[in-house]
Amino acid sequence: PHFPYAMACELRGNYKDWGMDFRTIAKSATKYGFLEKQFCLFCKVGDTNYERDQMANPDNYDADQRAIALEHKKGSYFWVDGPYDIFDNFIMTMWINILEQRSILTGCKWRRSWSEAPNGVIPKTGWENDDYIPHAFKIYGRVTKDGEVTVCGQLSNGEGIGFGGIFYFPREVINKEFTFKALTY
Repeated sequence: PHFPYAMACELRGNYKDWGMDFRTIAKSATKYGFLEKQFCLFCKVGDTNYERDQMANPDNYDADQRAIALEHKKGSYFWVDGPYDIFDNFIMTMWINILEQRSILTGCKWRRSWSEAPNGVIPKTGWENDDYIPHAFKIYGRVTKDGEVTVCGQLSNGEGIGFGGIFYFPREVINKEFTFKALTY
């Protein structure tokens, strides 16, 4: 299921503003739920006839879509935190919740050069002075790339970037750049 951005905008009270804080996203998931991909306007962002405000406007979601989202309503959420560095806290949170296959919602200052990372593998260095935009995304697993454990992340930008829409972050990048909060349901 996908996050219906418009429902968080409804909680915030204004769909014209860009971006969203994690607390409002979490509250939206516990009040409205998530919408399955085939019913989600967000998934049409790449369509040239599609405007951002259409996706963000709560009035564009009908009663049927809202009912479908309620089927995926979350009971609660918790912040991802712990005694380790950010990388290990992510790994431990996913491990503790492995049976539920819970993803982590987080974000960082997304470096524009990362979108072109070969095979989606984010380099440890060399991007520090690149332009960035704040971007939220999900962390959902870990894999070994070039002999090192990396954390798997998926953005909302579709499959045309990274490795089919997937990116692999090494410990150094997670610990330095992932300064936004992180949560899971």
